[in-house]
Amino acid sequence: DGCWTDKYHLSFATKDIELVDKLRDGTNLPWKQHSDFVHFKTYGVEQVGQWLNHWGLERCYTIDKYIPNKILSSSKNAVAALISGLYDTDGHIQVNRAKGGVGICVGFTNTSEKLVDQLQYLLLLFGIIAAFAKYRKQFMILFPLLLIWS
Repeated sequence: DGCWTDKYHLSFATKDIELVDKLRDGTNLPWKQHSDFVHFKTYGVEQVGQWLNHWGLERCYTIDKYIPNKILSSSKNAVAALISGLYDTDGHIQVNRAKGGVGICVGFTNTSEKLVDQLQYLLLLFGIIAAFAKYRKQFMILFPLLLIWS
C-alpha cells in the first residue's frame, strides 16, 4: 500500500523485502526504512519528480488523473495489478436488501472521467462489462463505474 500525501513525500508499506529491493534497483530512489520495518519513504521534490518520470506520470490535479500509455500497453498481469490497486483505493461494494432480495454491486468512483473511462476499457479486456455515470456531490463531480453481470 502506498501514498503520495504532499509534493515532497512518497511512502509505502510492505513486508516483502524483495519488492523493496526491486523498487530501489528499478527507480534508483533512496527508500528509507522506518523503525517499524514495514514502512518505507523517500523525501524531496527531485525524488518525487524522478518517481513520476519513471512511471511516465506527471503532476496533476485529481480530476486530471489518467493511466499512462506505458501501463495501458503493459502485460495482462501488470494491468490486473493496476486494476487491483485502483479498486483497493477507490473501489467499493454495495449491498442492497430491497424488496426481499439481496443485490450486490461492485463499483469504483473517482473524480477523473478519463481515468474511469480508461478503467472501463481495461476491464473490458478481461471480459468484464461496466457502466459509468456522472453526478455532482457538493462541489465535486464524481464518476461511478459499476460492474455489470447476469
